[in-house]
Amino acid sequence: MEIHNIDHAGTTETALQVNQLTVSENAEIYISSQGVGIYQEQDNQSLINNGSITIKSGDIAIYGSDSTITLNSGSDMTITGGNGTNGAIGSYTTGGPNITAKSGSSFEISSNSTLSTVGTSGELNLEEGSNFSITNYNAAGTPLGVSSDSTVVSIASSEGLQMWEQGASDFSVAPITTYSGPLTTSFTLIGNSDTQQTNLISNNASFQQDFKSNEIGKIIGGNFAQFSPIAKTLMDDLTTITTNVTGTAEPESTVTIRNGSTTIGTGLADSTDGRYDITIVPQLKDSIISATASSGNVVSNTATVIVQEGTIADTTIHSLMTNSNSVTGTAEPESTVTILSGSAIIGTGSADDQGNYMITIPTQLAGITVTAQAEHNGILSNIASTVVMKAPTVGTISPAPYRTNDMYITGVYTGDVVRANLLVNNHSVSWGGTFTNGSFTYFARNANITALDEVVLVAYDEDHNELDRQVVVIIGTEGTISPDAFRSGDRDITGTYTGDVVRARLSVNGDVISWGGTFEDGRFRYYVPAGTIGVGDSVVLTAFDVNNVELDWQTVSITGTQGTITPNEFPVVNSNSAIAGTYTGDVVQARLTVNGKSVSRGGDFENGTFNYYVPAGVIEVGDDVVLTAFDEDGRELDRQKVMLIAIIGTIDPEIFQVLNSNSTITGAYTGSVARARLIVNGDVVSTGGTFADGNFSYFVRAGTINVGDNVTLTAYSADGQELDSQTVQVIATQGTITPDPFHLAQGNTNITGSYTGDVTQIRLVVNERTVSHGGTFNPNGTFMYFVRGGDIILGDKVLLIALDSTGRELDRKTVSTLNM
Repeated sequence: MEIHNIDHAGTTETALQVNQLTVSENAEIYISSQGVGIYQEQDNQSLINNGSITIKSGDIAIYGSDSTITLNSGSDMTITGGNGTNGAIGSYTTGGPNITAKSGSSFEISSNSTLSTVGTSGELNLEEGSNFSITNYNAAGTPLGVSSDSTVVSIASSEGLQMWEQGASDFSVAPITTYSGPLTTSFTLIGNSDTQQTNLISNNASFQQDFKSNEIGKIIGGNFAQFSPIAKTLMDDLTTITTNVTGTAEPESTVTIRNGSTTIGTGLADSTDGRYDITIVPQLKDSIISATASSGNVVSNTATVIVQEGTIADTTIHSLMTNSNSVTGTAEPESTVTILSGSAIIGTGSADDQGNYMITIPTQLAGITVTAQAEHNGILSNIASTVVMKAPTVGTISPAPYRTNDMYITGVYTGDVVRANLLVNNHSVSWGGTFTNGSFTYFARNANITALDEVVLVAYDEDHNELDRQVVVIIGTEGTISPDAFRSGDRDITGTYTGDVVRARLSVNGDVISWGGTFEDGRFRYYVPAGTIGVGDSVVLTAFDVNNVELDWQTVSITGTQGTITPNEFPVVNSNSAIAGTYTGDVVQARLTVNGKSVSRGGDFENGTFNYYVPAGVIEVGDDVVLTAFDEDGRELDRQKVMLIAIIGTIDPEIFQVLNSNSTITGAYTGSVARARLIVNGDVVSTGGTFADGNFSYFVRAGTINVGDNVTLTAYSADGQELDSQTVQVIATQGTITPDPFHLAQGNTNITGSYTGDVTQIRLVVNERTVSHGGTFNPNGTFMYFVRGGDIILGDKVLLIALDSTGRELDRKTVSTLNM
């Protein structure tokens, strides 16, 4: 390794004046000067860097004319320029210097210039694969500029670009704008003091639209642009009738739709799947439409689509009958549909967003052709047609029970019934009947119907087609019912009966509740479910014979307490909780039953609402859960089933390795986990995380977690319920170093050896004094450490200490020294 140190820190004289300078691959140049660092005084001169150049200058660091500066792969150039109007790199004539940073090179330049940090009058080419950072700390200056006349800037960065605004107080914080890669651009800068930007071309629409070189204070690209890229933006096909642009982008990002440089729509991508749907006006055929997404200060790629000529969906029409008063079918969503009978318009309407339409029309005669055609954004669909068919007749008849010797059989009918046929014991007795407005009467006195006859009415349409037939119930029995007073909460209504009563019907407040009852030896018992009857209800028992002929009805007298209970849906969680709900009346306590087993009694009942404590684990998803309500005497008033909702979930964090930078805890989750809380050594650090498709990531700032910390992630549902808590295993970096015997030499030489694990640097200690840090670590597990001549002599105690990237010690080994 050749090292050249040129120290002019105490003088304003030029440190190095050369015409042709080539820095070899193993060479390093360090220049410190209050004046010009490198001065190229003649035209057509070159500076070719294959190694390392570091310049700290109080004036222009590199000052040239019609010259070239080339940074080849593997080289690095670090420059700090001066103040005032002088930047880091400048020219005193037009035409140079022409600067090229090739793939694999590093170009890190800064100044406090009131004009620009890098000012050329030639070309600045930052090629794909180069790593660059250009900063101007002066609030009036910019990173890129012109020495005189103009310069052409070309940039390519697969990693994208990051920028800070001009005059920013702190360039170490997050950039104000990030453009995702791959990004290419070129533009021209004109003028030295009032620089104008022209001819900007870029493959990134947002960069093309927004970039202003005179409004930034710092620009970085290549590997310097370290950021989390956002999802790739995609856009669905567009036609000349498209009014909504759809596609996918980074969830919750802002999506901008442009025709060329004109913004025609903006909107937000969905927070879950990144889908976006943005309304636009239809665009002309062959227009190039672009979509870019931005999340925070990060801008995505640009998706483009060429607008195609639009077509609309085929129109269909469903069959029609002579009684149809509307027409249905499908067409282009949100199109206008016109219905014609022959050439006459009989209805118009719109298809919904699913393409379905229903349009009111007057009824049409059988044999008429009806057509449907849709129009959308000036485009007409096909013409769909159907021929109107004669509607089949339908109808029902419902005769009321007939008491023997009555003059008429009465009842109701529906549909196309116009006459009936009376059958007695399967023999036709007569035809006729009066059918008007849904009710009918049928003369039956002369049929001599008895209680033992089987009587049927058959309904017909005007064409003598049978539509329905029903048995007529004959009333010839009798009986009475006498219910006892009923105490609310009891299980049975009891009482006495006479005659042919065999069953009863229970009605509460005019609503039929049930049929049944046990009738034997003049007494009856009728089961009443809990909560069916309350104090103040109007309760009626109606008595029937074996043919369901009504014989009697009586009001039931109600006494005692009453009440109801209405539990809310219960979310099943992994912690103590409570069933909540409402109640009415005299309810003062409840009993919890799970899968038929009584679990507990209690509950807090106040002002119409209640809460019933449920210990963790008592109720699981799939259980049959019932709450039974009681009054103060322990009488059951009501019982209701509790509907269960499953809210469960687990979290499984992976092993976390402590780094000296921002990082993430990753892992898997199940169920309803929506966010997590990070707890370090018992202290809550933050709440958040990204949970999608069974995997999660949780951002951890540098320094938050250290080796030996007790780290816990607690999982929560969307409504804040704790679902799970897991310890995060924390590990540190590790590694070993094995130096070869060191042969003493008069000049510079190297210590060599092998390493394992996370070793990234070495500290050389000679006689318990730190000499230097560094080392080159090869992928094959070997290393080389540069030692200056005279740093180690025979008899010295030589120690190598292995460190990771954070400076943490991993291993230390003694180096044996041998004479040449």
